[in-house]
Amino acid sequence: MTIKTLLRGVALALGLSTPALAIDDVFVSGDLHLNAGLEVGAFFGAAVNPNFGAGRVDLRTGKNTGDTQFGETYLEPSVSFTFEPRESFGLFGEASVVLTGTLGEGDAGGFTSGTDGDVDPEKFSLGFHTTFSGPSGGAWTLEASGGRQDVKIGDGFLIWDGNFDAFENAAYWLAPRSAFRWAGTADLSNGSFGVKPFYIQGDGDQDHRGVACFAEVFSHEGAPERLDDDRPAAPDPRKGVGLSSS
Repeated sequence: MTIKTLLRGVALALGLSTPALAIDDVFVSGDLHLNAGLEVGAFFGAAVNPNFGAGRVDLRTGKNTGDTQFGETYLEPSVSFTFEPRESFGLFGEASVVLTGTLGEGDAGGFTSGTDGDVDPEKFSLGFHTTFSGPSGGAWTLEASGGRQDVKIGDGFLIWDGNFDAFENAAYWLAPRSAFRWAGTADLSNGSFGVKPFYIQGDGDQDHRGVACFAEVFSHEGAPERLDDDRPAAPDPRKGVGLSSS
């Protein structure tokens, strides 16, 4: 009974969720290109005898509320830009806001309640890319960005989603938020060797802890195949707001 009920909720959620709408070049002036996007999602779920019959437990109050029926919704408008004054240098950035709400009795895990809802900045980042000659005369490329942004390391097993979407954030199952509260990334490469340092900071559900710093050094020659080589690449803000995955 529980599985069937949950499957009905998932099926309805898939029917009401929509892919991101991307509109490139809503404004163009010389080398400046402005893009816009919109993503909308909705979910309804019901759980009978959750937690193996123990019932739903609100994680903030500790109250057992038994079975639950709940709904979630979110809306995320976004804008991005690119500015390419010359081939060897360019600027890019993106910004978005997320409006979320949880209705009913709250999700089955107890992470949200029916009164939770919020309006938050999701992404707000700026970056640049440049190409220059190295000491030996070879071409090097450098791309760096900072702000509220997505960061995915490797196949995303350890580092990918920067927000839990829990408690007052609402929409726990839809999970519309993915950007880290603060993140800085860089990619320096000459085609055969590169380094990718990054810095990330967790969201408020972690009390803004979980700061990490790592440098990835690689060589394209003879390097083993990466786990994510055949997976779709993350949306590039310099190319507009595309179909999202997270």
